[in-house]
Amino acid sequence: MDDGDPLSHPAIQLQVSPPPSAAKGRSSSNSSNSSSGSGSSFSSHASTVSVWRRQQQQPRQQQLQQRVTPSPESGLGALDRTVGGGEADTTTAPTAIKTQHSSDGGQETEAEEAPFLANGSTSTAKKKRTPRGPPFQVQHQEPLLLPPLDTTQGAAGAAFQQEMGKLSKYIDPDRHVERGPYHGKSYPDSLTYEPEDSEVWRTHELQRVHREQSQFWTTGKKRAVKRWLLTALTGVLIGLLGVAMTYTTQRLVRFKLGTVTRLLQEEVAGTRLPGASFFSYLGLNLLYVLIANAAVWAEPVAAGSGIPEIKAFLNGVSLPRVVRVKTMLCKLVGVIFTVGSGLPAGKEGPMVHIGAVVAAGVSQGRSSLWGVDTSFSRMQDFRNDREKRDFVSCGAASGVASAFGAPLGGVLFSLEEGASYWSSKLTYRAFLCALLTAFTLLVIKTSEEAWGIPDATKMFSFGKFTSLKGVEGNYSVWELALFVLIGCLGGLLGAFFNRSNERLTRWRMRRLQPCPRRQCLEVVAVCAAMTFISYFLPLCWVKCTPLPSSGAMATDGWTEQERALAMKLVPFRCKAGEEYNELASLFFTDPDTAIKQLFHFRESGSTHYPSFSAGALILYFFPFFGMAIWAYGSAVPSGLFVPTLLSGAALGRLFGHLLHVMDGANGTFADSGTYALVGAAAVLGGMARMTISLTVILLEATGDMQYVVPLMITLMAARWVGNLFGESLYDIHSRLKGYPVLEPDMPPAARKNMIAAEIMSASPKTFRRVERVSTIYDSLASTEHDCFPVLNAEDGNVLVGTVLRKALCVILQHKAFTHPDTFSPLSESSHREKGRLFSPLLDWPTLEKIYPRYPNIQDIRITVEDRQCVIDLRPVMNTAPYCINETASLVRTYRLFRTMGLRHLCVVNSHNQVTGIITRYDLLPDNLHIKYEHLSKAATAGERSYYTRDRRASAFTVKPPSNRSQWREDWAARKEIRGAGVEEGDEEEDFEDGGTMIRVL
Repeated sequence: MDDGDPLSHPAIQLQVSPPPSAAKGRSSSNSSNSSSGSGSSFSSHASTVSVWRRQQQQPRQQQLQQRVTPSPESGLGALDRTVGGGEADTTTAPTAIKTQHSSDGGQETEAEEAPFLANGSTSTAKKKRTPRGPPFQVQHQEPLLLPPLDTTQGAAGAAFQQEMGKLSKYIDPDRHVERGPYHGKSYPDSLTYEPEDSEVWRTHELQRVHREQSQFWTTGKKRAVKRWLLTALTGVLIGLLGVAMTYTTQRLVRFKLGTVTRLLQEEVAGTRLPGASFFSYLGLNLLYVLIANAAVWAEPVAAGSGIPEIKAFLNGVSLPRVVRVKTMLCKLVGVIFTVGSGLPAGKEGPMVHIGAVVAAGVSQGRSSLWGVDTSFSRMQDFRNDREKRDFVSCGAASGVASAFGAPLGGVLFSLEEGASYWSSKLTYRAFLCALLTAFTLLVIKTSEEAWGIPDATKMFSFGKFTSLKGVEGNYSVWELALFVLIGCLGGLLGAFFNRSNERLTRWRMRRLQPCPRRQCLEVVAVCAAMTFISYFLPLCWVKCTPLPSSGAMATDGWTEQERALAMKLVPFRCKAGEEYNELASLFFTDPDTAIKQLFHFRESGSTHYPSFSAGALILYFFPFFGMAIWAYGSAVPSGLFVPTLLSGAALGRLFGHLLHVMDGANGTFADSGTYALVGAAAVLGGMARMTISLTVILLEATGDMQYVVPLMITLMAARWVGNLFGESLYDIHSRLKGYPVLEPDMPPAARKNMIAAEIMSASPKTFRRVERVSTIYDSLASTEHDCFPVLNAEDGNVLVGTVLRKALCVILQHKAFTHPDTFSPLSESSHREKGRLFSPLLDWPTLEKIYPRYPNIQDIRITVEDRQCVIDLRPVMNTAPYCINETASLVRTYRLFRTMGLRHLCVVNSHNQVTGIITRYDLLPDNLHIKYEHLSKAATAGERSYYTRDRRASAFTVKPPSNRSQWREDWAARKEIRGAGVEEGDEEEDFEDGGTMIRVL
């Protein structure tokens, strides 16, 4: 220790006297254990307390400048061991105080000369109990009081000014605080799915059970009934929002197309100036898209489809504002105007996000936007991450049911693509939610017919598919090979779509994302380009295809659906009622009508109904497909289901049309509508890589079970081919946005034979069971960690629990800490005799009623006097945290972490001492790859240690090589072992000391 450094002097360790209630019954034997430093005894001297009280009465600045001088009369108790103090200088040999309590509650103090050791214990005749396991290095904690300093000059003055600077940032209310984008952090946090098994939580649950003894209407029954009622309410609300979105979008599109068509007819008649229809078309599209961009400017999370965000949320990633009511409103308004602007975007993906937000809001029973907040006692069972996750899963299922009218497909979508954690009870709840959504849609659709036969044209659907050959199917069995070919082609196109959009998104993140004005300009450019394409391509298509007459329709057996679709064909500059423009019928209409025309205008054999030529399909597919790549990811709410379905339907119909052209009038192949349906499934499956849920969604949308096998085989082929070139687009965007999503498959690094000790974050921040406010506050302010292991410093620093950042922030905000003169913990022996130490200062409702908006450490102010207080972490810490041994394999570690939905996983050695901690960031494939490369380089340089089993100790130990030459000999021998066919992990004799090798590099 450097005597010249004024901060290196031994600190005055404060001793406090226990209250009479705690002192009664303590024997002299316990007091003697206190003097020997064997337990957590907190003996004190009354004079030391008076010194501390006198200092508390001094002004704050004077107290900082006039530090207490260490003296032999100042007793050094066990407070430093449990509360946290600096290292004590053994050369000063202060007096240890041994206190005995009389029968009437008084104190008799007896001084005993004993040098105080650096670890806080005194050297006495009694042998000190040796801690179990190897020594564990505890972080240095600052002392409670510092020695006096000369604040005017020299090194002492510089040190004092530095210390004052550290304190000023905690007590200055006007300081600027840098906040990260994720709840004040620079990276996304994780959700807490496992309940905290703390004393406060157990006490709260026991009180509820005690109050409900001999009652029929218990908390469990109330919780179950409320859960089902809230689920039903969620389904109804999502159905209403789906109807409102569909009707509003149709109104906007009809107004725009009607205005442009009227102006176009007036141009043809010569009553309007040329270009009036185009500029009105461009102006309305730009107006709509600017409104959609304004919604994203109001809430940036509303951009895109929202499916990557919901997948990340259900995987356990806490993303700010994802399930807020403001996000839902901006998403709803934005997607209505995005679809109305004519961009290649759909409303089906955003409906998943909207449904998730509705479910999350209903389950919480409050909204900060509207100022609605029910009492915590009514909704406390659902205000946690686990319940919110289940409700969000149900909401995502209802969103799909509202968009496609497919309740079963919605449940399977939530199971396959959304939720990472599923249960049978959640299946029934999601089924009920989707059922009520579909029921709401059915009631509204049939309201005009007095709830009679539903009209399928009033909501999004693929139309009514029927058998074209009576009882026979619409395809031959041998055509399944052609469907597989279309599936492979769709997988290739999906992979090209994903790769192109990924590169475009990377460019956006570098060039456009930092500036909202650039994002707005890009949206305007996309809208203008799509307007030019959709207007001038039909204008350049001079061919006018004649419409069949009414007599021909009746003779050829046209259905009512086909007649209605024929009437919606757009003439553009052709003769209205006699001719139509093929490209205008695809571009100048809403997406629902365009996809029905591609599906239901039959072309089979000698019967040639009004259809689309190969040139029109080619001119529609390639520009629309390219614009869909450009539009997705821009600063507007948009989905990809309908754009990929439309482009795939055009591709499939082109494929079928060419087959019929080559076949002539023989009728060998199925109609072009069947190939259009298969092509739509292929392109969508190649982009999203969905199989089960997408099959059921398409079947429910078509209503024809004869397409089960073609759709299944097409989607499987599209998925297999697409996976050869990359992952799905939603996974790509999750990765680009930095969402730490843990996939169900093991990462590639799991094949590298890595262990938990090689992937963990070593040297975590730790606290003791009773810790200082200054230590806790400084740790929270200087780090972004969310979990802090709690150690028992009296038992070899073994792990006794974990405490979360949110609990510590709530405690600091409520100032639920104790001054040293009133705090009096007991020793381990007295704790076992007396029972619990004292009741917690904060109850469970106080800790959790502000969920999920817990206080931030930057918003909490503490004074210098508060920094000297202590906090008992035992009531709020999780006494049963998940742990794993440091020698566990990566496969076991990953499976435990993801299956249990953990937030933190403590890594311990054989002595239950914390050696590290694992979060979801440590298990990401990229991070695992980096760590493996680092370990490989260290092994090449001869620095990597290896694990051996010591026969005498029979425990795992890390044994570094004695020297480089010895390591190289071992490495050469291991290469020979591996070359001889010995598997990794086989036991071989160690070359150094005869131990058994269990880790082969």
